[in-house]
Amino acid sequence: KPGKVRDTFIGLSQESAALGRKLGIGFEEDIVAYNLKVIDKLAPESTASMQKDMARGHQSEVQGLLFDMIAAAEEQNIDIPTYRM
Repeated sequence: KPGKVRDTFIGLSQESAALGRKLGIGFEEDIVAYNLKVIDKLAPESTASMQKDMARGHQSEVQGLLFDMIAAAEEQNIDIPTYRM
């Protein structure tokens, strides 16, 4: 549904796509639109695997999903303000 959470998701998708393009990764379709189609099909009570891992006391994927993205963007001189929020 529209709102801050969706806007944040869109920002993260746009920024990760920009980094991917800078690294030479091509996308056959609009990756942001694709990602939105995927999450729009999820049930509202769905949770991410990282949420499930953390609830079970397992190590999270936050290093790779957040901090490694920020480091890679810095190396490529790409601004990713949504990741830095």
